[in-house]
Amino acid sequence: MLIVHAVVIATVLSLAKSQICTKTSWAISFDHRGQSTCSELDKYINGFVRGHLRGGDDPITNLEQVQCCSASQPWPNVERQVVYADWTYQLDDNFRWAFCPVGYFLHGLYRSSASSPGYLNTIESARCAKPASHPITYGSCQNVDTSSCMSRQGTCSCPRGFFVTGIYRADDDDLYNLKKMKCCEPVDKPDEINSLSKIQTRIMDTTLWNLANMAYYLGYEWSYGCRALNVGEDFYKDGFTWVAETKIFHHGSCDGYNRYNRLKLVFDHWGLSVKEIKYGPKVTESLQPESFDSGIIRNTASSSITESIERTRTVQDTITHIATTSFTTSQETSFQISFNVNAAFGSASSSTTYTTKYENSFSTTNEKSISNTNSFSKQSSITLGPMQAAKYNVVLNKIRTTVPYTAVVITKFSTEFKGFLRWSNGDGNFHSKFTYSHDRPAFNYRFGTETTPFYSALKRQSDSLSEPWLWNLMLQKYPDARRIINRLTDETQYEFALNGRLEFVEGTDASVVWENVNITKRAVLVNDDTTKSTHPYVAKSGPLDKPAEVQYPEVQISNKEPVAVSVIPVN
Repeated sequence: MLIVHAVVIATVLSLAKSQICTKTSWAISFDHRGQSTCSELDKYINGFVRGHLRGGDDPITNLEQVQCCSASQPWPNVERQVVYADWTYQLDDNFRWAFCPVGYFLHGLYRSSASSPGYLNTIESARCAKPASHPITYGSCQNVDTSSCMSRQGTCSCPRGFFVTGIYRADDDDLYNLKKMKCCEPVDKPDEINSLSKIQTRIMDTTLWNLANMAYYLGYEWSYGCRALNVGEDFYKDGFTWVAETKIFHHGSCDGYNRYNRLKLVFDHWGLSVKEIKYGPKVTESLQPESFDSGIIRNTASSSITESIERTRTVQDTITHIATTSFTTSQETSFQISFNVNAAFGSASSSTTYTTKYENSFSTTNEKSISNTNSFSKQSSITLGPMQAAKYNVVLNKIRTTVPYTAVVITKFSTEFKGFLRWSNGDGNFHSKFTYSHDRPAFNYRFGTETTPFYSALKRQSDSLSEPWLWNLMLQKYPDARRIINRLTDETQYEFALNGRLEFVEGTDASVVWENVNITKRAVLVNDDTTKSTHPYVAKSGPLDKPAEVQYPEVQISNKEPVAVSVIPVN
Protein backbone atom coordinates (compact mmCIF):
# COMPACT_ATOMS: atom_id res chain seq x y z
CA MET A 1 0.00 0.00 0.00
CA LEU A 2 1.04 3.59 -0.57
CA ILE A 3 0.54 6.52 1.73
CA VAL A 4 -1.09 9.68 0.47
CA HIS A 5 1.26 12.45 1.55
CA ALA A 6 -1.44 15.01 2.19
CA VAL A 7 -2.09 15.18 5.93
CA VAL A 8 -5.53 16.28 6.99
CA ILE A 9 -5.61 18.11 10.30
CA ALA A 10 -9.01 17.85 11.92
CA THR A 11 -8.78 20.21 14.87
CA VAL A 12 -11.27 19.26 17.54
CA LEU A 13 -13.38 22.20 18.64
CA SER A 14 -15.32 22.49 21.87
CA LEU A 15 -18.88 21.34 21.30
CA ALA A 16 -21.97 22.13 23.25
CA LYS A 17 -24.26 19.44 24.56
CA SER A 18 -26.31 19.72 21.39
CA GLN A 19 -25.55 17.09 18.79
CA ILE A 20 -24.16 18.05 15.38
CA CYS A 21 -25.32 15.71 12.62
CA THR A 22 -24.51 15.47 8.92
CA LYS A 23 -25.43 13.00 6.19
CA THR A 24 -22.81 11.11 4.19
CA SER A 25 -23.74 9.68 0.80
CA TRP A 26 -23.14 5.98 0.21
CA ALA A 27 -24.99 6.04 -3.13
CA ILE A 28 -21.85 5.05 -5.04
CA SER A 29 -19.47 3.56 -2.44
CA PHE A 30 -21.95 0.98 -1.16
CA ASP A 31 -22.68 -0.27 -4.68
CA HIS A 32 -19.27 -1.95 -4.87
CA ARG A 33 -16.80 -3.84 -2.73
CA GLY A 34 -15.07 -1.68 -0.17
CA GLN A 35 -15.60 0.49 2.87
CA SER A 36 -18.27 3.13 3.28
CA THR A 37 -17.91 5.38 6.33
CA CYS A 38 -18.94 8.63 7.95
CA SER A 39 -17.08 11.44 6.24
CA GLU A 40 -15.69 12.72 9.55
CA LEU A 41 -13.65 10.70 12.01
CA ASP A 42 -15.22 12.25 15.12
CA LYS A 43 -18.79 11.38 14.15
CA TYR A 44 -20.58 8.06 14.50
CA ILE A 45 -23.53 6.52 12.68
CA ASN A 46 -26.80 7.57 14.27
CA GLY A 47 -29.06 6.30 11.49
CA PHE A 48 -29.47 4.92 7.97
CA VAL A 49 -31.20 6.63 5.05
CA ARG A 50 -32.70 4.26 2.51
CA GLY A 51 -34.08 4.90 -0.96
CA HIS A 52 -37.27 3.75 -2.69
CA LEU A 53 -38.31 0.15 -2.33
CA ARG A 54 -38.83 -1.08 -5.88
CA GLY A 55 -40.86 -4.29 -6.05
CA GLY A 56 -40.02 -7.21 -3.80
CA ASP A 57 -36.27 -7.10 -4.37
CA ASP A 58 -34.46 -4.87 -1.87
CA PRO A 59 -30.64 -5.00 -2.17
CA ILE A 60 -28.33 -3.10 0.18
CA THR A 61 -27.55 -0.67 -2.64
CA ASN A 62 -30.81 0.99 -1.57
CA LEU A 63 -28.96 2.15 1.55
CA GLU A 64 -28.10 5.57 0.13
CA GLN A 65 -26.88 7.62 3.09
CA VAL A 66 -25.90 7.44 6.73
CA GLN A 67 -26.65 10.05 9.34
CA CYS A 68 -23.48 10.72 11.33
CA CYS A 69 -23.49 12.70 14.57
CA SER A 70 -20.96 14.02 17.03
CA ALA A 71 -20.82 12.98 20.66
CA SER A 72 -21.27 15.57 23.37
CA GLN A 73 -18.57 16.72 25.78
CA PRO A 74 -16.08 15.52 26.85
CA TRP A 75 -15.71 13.24 23.85
CA PRO A 76 -15.00 15.59 20.91
CA ASN A 77 -11.58 16.70 22.18
CA VAL A 78 -9.73 13.39 22.48
CA GLU A 79 -7.84 11.04 20.17
CA ARG A 80 -9.65 8.19 18.36
CA GLN A 81 -9.48 4.43 18.22
CA VAL A 82 -10.66 2.47 15.20
CA VAL A 83 -11.07 -1.31 15.06
CA TYR A 84 -12.90 -3.73 12.79
CA ALA A 85 -15.51 -6.29 13.78
CA ASP A 86 -15.61 -9.41 11.63
CA TRP A 87 -19.19 -9.89 10.43
CA THR A 88 -18.30 -12.37 7.68
CA TYR A 89 -20.78 -14.94 8.96
CA GLN A 90 -22.85 -12.87 11.37
CA LEU A 91 -25.42 -11.75 8.78
CA ASP A 92 -25.46 -14.92 6.67
CA ASP A 93 -28.29 -16.47 8.70
CA ASN A 94 -31.70 -15.24 9.77
CA PHE A 95 -32.47 -13.86 13.21
CA ARG A 96 -28.89 -12.88 13.99
CA TRP A 97 -27.32 -9.83 15.61
CA ALA A 98 -23.98 -8.33 14.57
CA PHE A 99 -22.24 -5.96 17.00
CA CYS A 100 -19.29 -3.64 17.37
CA PRO A 101 -16.97 -4.45 20.29
CA VAL A 102 -18.36 -3.09 23.57
CA GLY A 103 -17.55 0.61 24.02
CA TYR A 104 -17.28 1.25 20.26
CA PHE A 105 -19.80 2.86 17.90
CA LEU A 106 -20.46 2.09 14.25
CA HIS A 107 -18.49 4.32 11.88
CA GLY A 108 -18.77 2.38 8.63
CA LEU A 109 -19.40 -0.93 6.87
CA TYR A 110 -17.41 -3.08 4.47
CA ARG A 111 -19.28 -4.99 1.79
CA SER A 112 -17.91 -7.67 -0.48
CA SER A 113 -18.73 -8.29 -4.10
CA ALA A 114 -19.83 -11.87 -3.54
CA SER A 115 -23.09 -11.07 -5.27
CA SER A 116 -24.41 -8.08 -7.16
CA PRO A 117 -26.08 -5.80 -6.26
CA GLY A 118 -25.60 -7.38 -2.82
CA TYR A 119 -27.75 -8.18 0.17
CA LEU A 120 -27.30 -8.29 3.94
CA ASN A 121 -25.02 -11.32 3.71
CA THR A 122 -22.48 -9.28 1.73
CA ILE A 123 -21.87 -6.99 4.73
CA GLU A 124 -18.64 -8.60 5.88
CA SER A 125 -17.20 -6.22 8.46
CA ALA A 126 -18.00 -3.21 10.63
CA ARG A 127 -15.70 -0.26 11.09
CA CYS A 128 -16.11 0.66 14.77
CA ALA A 129 -14.67 3.73 16.48
CA LYS A 130 -14.66 5.45 19.85
CA PRO A 131 -12.98 8.33 21.63
CA ALA A 132 -9.69 6.86 22.83
CA SER A 133 -10.37 7.51 26.53
CA HIS A 134 -13.96 6.23 26.38
CA PRO A 135 -14.22 3.14 28.62
CA ILE A 136 -15.18 -0.31 27.36
CA THR A 137 -18.81 0.15 28.30
CA TYR A 138 -21.81 2.28 27.36
CA GLY A 139 -24.26 4.59 29.03
CA SER A 140 -27.78 3.34 28.40
CA CYS A 141 -28.68 1.18 25.40
CA GLN A 142 -31.92 0.27 23.67
CA ASN A 143 -33.05 -1.87 20.78
CA VAL A 144 -34.83 0.28 18.18
CA ASP A 145 -37.45 -1.39 16.00
CA THR A 146 -36.74 -0.45 12.37
CA SER A 147 -39.19 -2.84 10.70
CA SER A 148 -41.46 0.04 9.69
CA CYS A 149 -38.92 2.68 8.62
CA MET A 150 -36.80 0.17 6.71
CA SER A 151 -39.84 -0.75 4.62
CA ARG A 152 -40.10 2.69 3.03
CA GLN A 153 -37.94 5.57 1.86
CA GLY A 154 -36.56 7.69 4.68
CA THR A 155 -34.38 7.65 7.77
CA CYS A 156 -34.14 5.01 10.49
CA SER A 157 -32.27 6.56 13.38
CA CYS A 158 -31.33 6.11 17.00
CA PRO A 159 -32.62 8.58 19.61
CA ARG A 160 -30.70 11.84 19.90
CA GLY A 161 -27.36 11.30 21.62
CA PHE A 162 -27.31 7.57 20.79
CA PHE A 163 -25.29 5.77 18.12
CA VAL A 164 -25.62 2.46 16.31
CA THR A 165 -23.60 -0.35 17.91
CA GLY A 166 -25.28 -3.34 16.26
CA ILE A 167 -27.81 -4.40 13.61
CA TYR A 168 -30.24 -7.32 13.45
CA ARG A 169 -31.14 -9.44 10.42
CA ALA A 170 -34.63 -10.91 10.62
CA ASP A 171 -36.13 -13.55 8.32
CA ASP A 172 -34.50 -12.80 4.97
CA ASP A 173 -31.57 -11.19 3.18
CA ASP A 174 -33.20 -8.03 1.83
CA LEU A 175 -32.42 -4.61 3.25
CA TYR A 176 -35.91 -4.23 4.72
CA ASN A 177 -35.12 -7.26 6.92
CA LEU A 178 -32.71 -5.11 8.88
CA LYS A 179 -35.42 -4.82 11.51
CA LYS A 180 -33.57 -3.73 14.65
CA MET A 181 -30.69 -1.50 15.63
CA LYS A 182 -28.81 -1.57 18.90
CA CYS A 183 -28.44 2.07 19.96
CA CYS A 184 -26.17 3.14 22.81
CA GLU A 185 -25.04 6.44 24.24
CA PRO A 186 -21.53 7.23 25.46
CA VAL A 187 -20.87 7.37 29.18
CA ASP A 188 -20.63 10.81 30.77
CA LYS A 189 -16.90 10.77 31.48
CA PRO A 190 -13.77 8.60 31.36
CA ASP A 191 -13.23 5.92 33.97
CA GLU A 192 -12.05 7.06 37.37
CA ILE A 193 -8.35 6.39 37.77
CA ASN A 194 -8.27 4.20 40.89
CA SER A 195 -5.66 1.61 39.94
CA LEU A 196 -2.42 1.27 38.08
CA SER A 197 -4.08 -0.97 35.50
CA LYS A 198 -6.58 1.75 34.63
CA ILE A 199 -3.95 4.42 34.11
CA GLN A 200 -1.96 1.94 31.99
CA THR A 201 -5.04 1.29 29.85
CA ARG A 202 -5.75 5.03 29.57
CA ILE A 203 -2.21 5.81 28.44
CA MET A 204 -2.04 2.99 25.91
CA ASP A 205 -5.42 3.94 24.46
CA THR A 206 -4.83 7.69 24.21
CA THR A 207 -1.29 7.50 22.80
CA LEU A 208 -1.87 4.80 20.16
CA TRP A 209 -2.94 7.15 17.37
CA ASN A 210 -0.11 9.63 17.89
CA LEU A 211 2.54 6.94 18.42
CA ALA A 212 1.58 5.24 15.16
CA ASN A 213 1.71 8.59 13.35
CA MET A 214 5.09 9.31 14.96
CA ALA A 215 6.36 5.92 13.82
CA TYR A 216 5.18 6.66 10.28
CA TYR A 217 6.95 10.04 10.28
CA LEU A 218 10.20 8.42 11.48
CA GLY A 219 9.99 5.91 8.65
CA TYR A 220 8.37 2.74 9.97
CA GLU A 221 6.44 0.74 7.37
CA TRP A 222 2.95 -0.66 8.00
CA SER A 223 2.04 1.65 10.89
CA TYR A 224 -1.58 0.56 10.45
CA GLY A 225 -3.52 -2.69 10.12
CA CYS A 226 -4.42 -4.41 6.85
CA ARG A 227 -8.01 -3.10 6.93
CA ALA A 228 -7.18 0.47 7.97
CA LEU A 229 -8.08 3.61 6.08
CA ASN A 230 -5.64 5.78 8.08
CA VAL A 231 -2.37 5.40 9.94
CA GLY A 232 -3.00 4.37 13.56
CA GLU A 233 -6.09 2.26 12.82
CA ASP A 234 -6.75 -1.46 13.12
CA PHE A 235 -4.48 -2.39 16.03
CA TYR A 236 -5.16 -4.97 18.71
CA LYS A 237 -3.77 -5.10 22.23
CA ASP A 238 -1.59 -8.01 23.36
CA GLY A 239 -0.72 -7.38 26.99
CA PHE A 240 1.28 -4.15 27.00
CA THR A 241 1.80 -4.22 23.22
CA TRP A 242 -0.21 -2.70 20.39
CA VAL A 243 0.01 -4.86 17.27
CA ALA A 244 -1.09 -3.73 13.81
CA GLU A 245 -3.57 -6.30 12.50
CA THR A 246 -2.72 -8.68 9.68
CA LYS A 247 -6.30 -9.92 9.27
CA ILE A 248 -7.98 -9.07 5.97
CA PHE A 249 -11.56 -8.62 4.85
CA HIS A 250 -13.46 -11.55 3.39
CA HIS A 251 -12.48 -11.66 -0.28
CA GLY A 252 -10.03 -8.83 0.48
CA SER A 253 -6.25 -8.65 0.32
CA CYS A 254 -3.29 -7.21 2.20
CA ASP A 255 -0.49 -6.64 -0.27
CA GLY A 256 3.01 -5.26 -0.03
CA TYR A 257 6.54 -6.19 0.96
CA ASN A 258 6.83 -7.98 4.32
CA ARG A 259 3.15 -7.16 4.90
CA TYR A 260 2.78 -9.46 7.89
CA ASN A 261 5.62 -7.79 9.76
CA ARG A 262 3.64 -4.78 10.85
CA LEU A 263 4.32 -2.16 13.51
CA LYS A 264 4.29 -3.11 17.18
CA LEU A 265 4.30 -0.58 20.03
CA VAL A 266 5.65 -2.12 23.24
CA PHE A 267 5.10 -0.42 26.62
CA ASP A 268 7.44 -1.27 29.51
CA HIS A 269 9.13 0.08 32.65
CA TRP A 270 5.89 1.18 34.29
CA GLY A 271 6.18 3.23 37.45
CA LEU A 272 4.59 6.05 39.42
CA SER A 273 5.99 9.08 41.19
CA VAL A 274 4.56 12.11 42.95
CA LYS A 275 5.04 15.28 40.96
CA GLU A 276 3.36 17.83 43.22
CA ILE A 277 1.51 18.01 46.55
CA LYS A 278 -0.94 20.78 47.28
CA TYR A 279 -2.14 21.28 50.87
CA GLY A 280 -5.57 22.52 51.89
CA PRO A 281 -6.62 24.53 54.97
CA LYS A 282 -5.89 22.72 58.23
CA VAL A 283 -8.52 21.93 60.84
CA THR A 284 -7.57 21.82 64.53
CA GLU A 285 -9.93 20.32 67.12
CA SER A 286 -9.90 18.79 70.60
CA LEU A 287 -10.19 15.04 70.92
CA GLN A 288 -11.79 12.94 73.61
CA PRO A 289 -9.53 12.91 76.72
CA GLU A 290 -7.89 9.56 77.36
CA SER A 291 -6.73 7.96 80.58
CA PHE A 292 -3.14 6.80 80.62
CA ASP A 293 -2.93 5.82 84.31
CA SER A 294 -5.46 4.91 87.00
CA GLY A 295 -5.69 3.35 90.44
CA ILE A 296 -7.60 3.24 93.75
CA ILE A 297 -6.57 4.67 97.11
CA ARG A 298 -8.29 3.23 100.20
CA ASN A 299 -8.39 4.31 103.83
CA THR A 300 -9.23 1.40 106.18
CA ALA A 301 -8.12 3.31 109.28
CA SER A 302 -10.44 4.80 111.87
CA SER A 303 -9.30 8.35 111.20
CA SER A 304 -9.03 10.60 108.15
CA ILE A 305 -5.90 10.63 106.04
CA THR A 306 -4.58 12.76 103.20
CA GLU A 307 -2.88 10.91 100.35
CA SER A 308 -1.00 12.26 97.35
CA ILE A 309 -0.11 10.82 93.96
CA GLU A 310 2.52 11.95 91.50
CA ARG A 311 2.62 10.64 87.98
CA THR A 312 5.05 11.44 85.18
CA ARG A 313 4.58 10.13 81.63
CA THR A 314 6.29 10.77 78.34
CA VAL A 315 3.81 11.30 75.51
CA GLN A 316 4.82 10.76 71.90
CA ASP A 317 3.06 12.61 69.07
CA THR A 318 1.84 10.79 65.96
CA ILE A 319 1.21 11.55 62.33
CA THR A 320 -1.31 9.38 60.52
CA HIS A 321 -1.78 9.29 56.75
CA ILE A 322 -5.22 8.37 55.43
CA ALA A 323 -5.73 7.94 51.68
CA THR A 324 -9.25 9.03 50.79
CA THR A 325 -8.91 8.28 47.08
CA SER A 326 -9.07 4.54 46.42
CA PHE A 327 -6.07 3.41 44.44
CA THR A 328 -4.57 -0.04 43.91
CA THR A 329 -1.18 -0.94 42.57
CA SER A 330 1.20 -3.87 42.68
CA GLN A 331 4.22 -4.61 44.83
CA GLU A 332 6.50 -3.97 41.86
CA THR A 333 5.03 -0.56 41.06
CA SER A 334 4.12 0.74 44.52
CA PHE A 335 5.29 4.28 45.09
CA GLN A 336 6.20 6.50 47.98
CA ILE A 337 4.72 9.83 48.84
CA SER A 338 6.70 12.19 51.06
CA PHE A 339 5.22 15.14 52.90
CA ASN A 340 6.91 18.28 54.14
CA VAL A 341 5.49 18.30 57.65
CA ASN A 342 6.46 21.89 58.36
CA ALA A 343 4.75 23.05 55.15
CA ALA A 344 1.66 21.03 55.95
CA PHE A 345 1.25 21.81 59.66
CA GLY A 346 3.15 25.02 60.12
CA SER A 347 4.53 25.03 63.65
CA ALA A 348 2.69 21.88 64.63
CA SER A 349 5.80 19.74 64.40
CA SER A 350 9.53 20.05 64.19
CA SER A 351 9.77 16.93 62.03
CA THR A 352 10.68 17.67 58.43
CA THR A 353 9.34 14.78 56.33
CA TYR A 354 6.85 11.98 56.59
CA THR A 355 6.92 9.21 53.99
CA THR A 356 4.32 6.56 53.32
CA LYS A 357 3.88 3.91 50.63
CA TYR A 358 0.96 3.07 48.38
CA GLU A 359 0.62 -0.63 47.60
CA ASN A 360 -1.81 -3.53 47.44
CA SER A 361 -4.89 -1.91 48.95
CA PHE A 362 -7.86 0.17 47.97
CA SER A 363 -7.21 2.64 50.77
CA THR A 364 -4.33 3.08 53.16
CA THR A 365 -4.08 4.26 56.73
CA ASN A 366 -0.47 4.53 57.87
CA GLU A 367 0.45 5.69 61.35
CA LYS A 368 3.85 6.89 62.40
CA SER A 369 5.12 8.04 65.78
CA ILE A 370 7.35 11.02 65.31
CA SER A 371 10.25 12.27 67.37
CA ASN A 372 8.26 14.91 69.21
CA THR A 373 7.80 13.92 72.87
CA ASN A 374 6.56 15.81 75.92
CA SER A 375 6.87 14.83 79.56
CA PHE A 376 3.75 15.45 81.63
CA SER A 377 3.99 15.44 85.46
CA LYS A 378 0.97 15.73 87.68
CA GLN A 379 0.55 15.84 91.46
CA SER A 380 -2.77 15.62 93.26
CA SER A 381 -3.97 15.02 96.82
CA ILE A 382 -7.19 13.81 98.39
CA THR A 383 -8.43 13.50 101.98
CA LEU A 384 -10.28 10.29 102.76
CA GLY A 385 -12.42 9.70 105.80
CA PRO A 386 -12.41 6.42 107.71
CA MET A 387 -13.29 3.44 105.50
CA GLN A 388 -13.43 5.52 102.33
CA ALA A 389 -11.87 4.92 98.89
CA ALA A 390 -11.32 6.97 95.75
CA LYS A 391 -10.36 6.09 92.21
CA TYR A 392 -8.07 8.35 90.28
CA ASN A 393 -7.62 8.70 86.51
CA VAL A 394 -4.69 10.57 85.05
CA VAL A 395 -6.18 11.98 81.86
CA LEU A 396 -4.30 13.22 78.79
CA ASN A 397 -5.94 16.02 76.83
CA LYS A 398 -5.21 15.90 73.10
CA ILE A 399 -5.66 18.01 70.01
CA ARG A 400 -5.63 16.89 66.40
CA THR A 401 -4.61 18.95 63.41
CA THR A 402 -5.87 17.59 60.09
CA VAL A 403 -4.42 18.75 56.80
CA PRO A 404 -6.05 17.63 53.52
CA TYR A 405 -3.93 17.32 50.42
CA THR A 406 -4.16 16.60 46.73
CA ALA A 407 -1.17 14.89 45.13
CA VAL A 408 -0.48 14.95 41.41
CA VAL A 409 0.98 11.58 40.42
CA ILE A 410 2.71 11.03 37.09
CA THR A 411 3.07 7.69 35.33
CA LYS A 412 6.44 6.60 34.00
CA PHE A 413 6.91 4.16 31.14
CA SER A 414 8.96 3.45 28.04
CA THR A 415 7.75 2.73 24.51
CA GLU A 416 9.53 0.64 21.89
CA PHE A 417 8.83 0.82 18.16
CA LYS A 418 9.26 -2.63 16.60
CA GLY A 419 9.15 -3.08 12.84
CA PHE A 420 11.14 -2.31 9.73
CA LEU A 421 11.95 0.94 7.96
CA ARG A 422 10.83 2.12 4.54
CA TRP A 423 13.49 2.31 1.86
CA SER A 424 14.73 5.51 0.27
CA ASN A 425 13.00 4.92 -3.07
CA GLY A 426 9.64 4.97 -1.35
CA ASP A 427 8.45 7.43 1.28
CA GLY A 428 11.80 7.00 2.97
CA ASN A 429 12.92 6.98 6.58
CA PHE A 430 14.82 9.38 8.81
CA HIS A 431 17.36 7.09 10.45
CA SER A 432 20.88 8.52 10.15
CA LYS A 433 22.27 5.21 8.91
CA PHE A 434 19.46 4.05 6.63
CA THR A 435 17.85 7.19 5.23
CA TYR A 436 19.63 6.82 1.85
CA SER A 437 19.69 3.04 1.89
CA HIS A 438 17.85 0.83 -0.58
CA ASP A 439 17.39 -1.73 2.17
CA ARG A 440 14.34 -2.11 4.36
CA PRO A 441 16.07 -3.01 7.62
CA ALA A 442 14.34 -4.36 10.69
CA PHE A 443 14.94 -1.78 13.41
CA ASN A 444 13.60 -1.65 16.94
CA TYR A 445 13.96 1.56 18.91
CA ARG A 446 12.93 2.40 22.47
CA PHE A 447 12.20 5.85 23.83
CA GLY A 448 12.74 5.76 27.59
CA THR A 449 14.40 3.48 30.12
CA GLU A 450 13.76 2.27 33.63
CA THR A 451 15.00 5.62 34.94
CA THR A 452 13.99 7.99 32.11
CA PRO A 453 10.33 7.99 31.05
CA PHE A 454 9.22 7.94 27.42
CA TYR A 455 8.08 11.57 27.27
CA SER A 456 11.34 12.89 28.76
CA ALA A 457 13.44 10.83 26.35
CA LEU A 458 11.40 11.91 23.31
CA LYS A 459 11.54 15.57 24.30
CA ARG A 460 15.27 15.55 25.00
CA GLN A 461 16.13 13.75 21.77
CA SER A 462 13.85 15.83 19.55
CA ASP A 463 14.91 19.14 21.15
CA SER A 464 18.62 18.34 20.98
CA LEU A 465 18.33 16.74 17.50
CA SER A 466 19.99 13.59 18.80
CA GLU A 467 20.74 10.65 16.55
CA PRO A 468 19.88 8.08 15.37
CA TRP A 469 16.94 10.12 14.06
CA LEU A 470 17.32 13.04 11.65
CA TRP A 471 14.79 15.29 13.36
CA ASN A 472 15.34 18.39 11.23
CA LEU A 473 14.82 16.55 7.95
CA MET A 474 11.76 14.79 9.28
CA LEU A 475 10.19 18.04 10.49
CA GLN A 476 10.88 19.70 7.14
CA LYS A 477 9.04 16.97 5.31
CA TYR A 478 6.31 16.48 7.93
CA PRO A 479 5.73 19.76 9.82
CA ASP A 480 2.82 18.17 11.70
CA ALA A 481 5.34 15.90 13.44
CA ARG A 482 6.14 18.82 15.76
CA ARG A 483 2.57 18.90 17.03
CA ILE A 484 2.61 15.12 17.50
CA ILE A 485 5.84 15.39 19.52
CA ASN A 486 4.40 18.21 21.62
CA ARG A 487 1.30 16.15 22.33
CA LEU A 488 3.24 13.00 23.24
CA THR A 489 5.58 14.96 25.53
CA ASP A 490 2.72 16.81 27.26
CA GLU A 491 3.07 15.28 30.72
CA THR A 492 -0.43 16.26 31.82
CA GLN A 493 -1.95 13.35 29.90
CA TYR A 494 0.04 10.93 32.08
CA GLU A 495 -1.00 12.53 35.38
CA PHE A 496 -3.82 11.90 37.82
CA ALA A 497 -4.75 13.18 41.27
CA LEU A 498 -4.99 11.45 44.65
CA ASN A 499 -6.63 12.90 47.76
CA GLY A 500 -5.76 12.17 51.35
CA ARG A 501 -5.24 13.76 54.71
CA LEU A 502 -2.58 13.93 57.39
CA GLU A 503 -3.55 13.86 61.05
CA PHE A 504 -1.12 15.19 63.65
CA VAL A 505 -2.12 14.30 67.22
CA GLU A 506 -0.33 15.73 70.24
CA GLY A 507 -0.88 15.82 73.98
CA THR A 508 -1.53 19.24 75.50
CA ASP A 509 -1.77 18.73 79.26
CA ALA A 510 -2.68 16.20 81.93
CA SER A 511 -5.20 16.32 84.76
CA VAL A 512 -6.31 14.04 87.59
CA VAL A 513 -9.94 13.13 88.01
CA TRP A 514 -11.07 11.67 91.36
CA GLU A 515 -14.12 9.52 91.86
CA ASN A 516 -15.47 8.07 95.14
CA VAL A 517 -15.81 4.30 95.08
CA ASN A 518 -16.84 1.59 97.55
CA ILE A 519 -14.10 0.23 99.76
CA THR A 520 -13.48 -3.51 100.03
CA LYS A 521 -12.05 -5.32 103.06
CA ARG A 522 -9.50 -7.08 100.88
CA ALA A 523 -7.91 -3.78 99.87
CA VAL A 524 -4.55 -2.65 101.10
CA LEU A 525 -4.35 0.47 103.16
CA VAL A 526 -3.11 2.78 100.44
CA ASN A 527 -1.80 2.76 96.92
CA ASP A 528 1.12 5.12 97.03
CA ASP A 529 2.86 4.12 93.80
CA THR A 530 4.89 7.08 92.62
CA THR A 531 6.95 5.25 89.99
CA LYS A 532 7.45 6.79 86.61
CA SER A 533 6.51 4.77 83.51
CA THR A 534 9.46 4.18 81.21
CA HIS A 535 7.27 3.49 78.17
CA PRO A 536 6.09 6.55 76.23
CA TYR A 537 2.39 6.89 75.70
CA VAL A 538 1.42 7.34 72.05
CA ALA A 539 -1.10 10.11 71.40
CA LYS A 540 -3.56 9.21 68.67
CA SER A 541 -7.21 9.48 67.72
CA GLY A 542 -9.57 7.22 69.59
CA PRO A 543 -12.58 5.22 68.39
CA LEU A 544 -14.99 7.97 69.49
CA ASP A 545 -13.15 10.72 67.60
CA LYS A 546 -14.88 11.43 64.31
CA PRO A 547 -12.80 12.33 61.24
CA ALA A 548 -12.43 16.03 60.60
CA GLU A 549 -14.44 17.67 57.86
CA VAL A 550 -11.90 19.05 55.43
CA GLN A 551 -11.79 20.73 52.06
CA TYR A 552 -9.47 19.07 49.56
CA PRO A 553 -7.53 21.47 47.33
CA GLU A 554 -8.42 21.41 43.66
CA VAL A 555 -5.85 20.84 40.95
CA GLN A 556 -6.46 21.34 37.26
CA ILE A 557 -4.87 18.70 35.05
CA SER A 558 -5.57 19.90 31.54
CA ASN A 559 -3.79 19.41 28.24
CA LYS A 560 -1.14 21.99 27.50
CA GLU A 561 -1.00 20.96 23.84
CA PRO A 562 -4.36 21.49 22.04
CA VAL A 563 -5.77 18.18 20.89
CA ALA A 564 -5.96 17.69 17.15
CA VAL A 565 -6.34 14.51 15.16
CA SER A 566 -3.82 14.04 12.35
CA VAL A 567 -5.35 11.89 9.63
CA ILE A 568 -2.80 10.26 7.31
CA PRO A 569 -4.86 8.35 4.74
CA VAL A 570 -3.81 4.96 3.45
CA ASN A 571 -4.18 4.71 -0.33
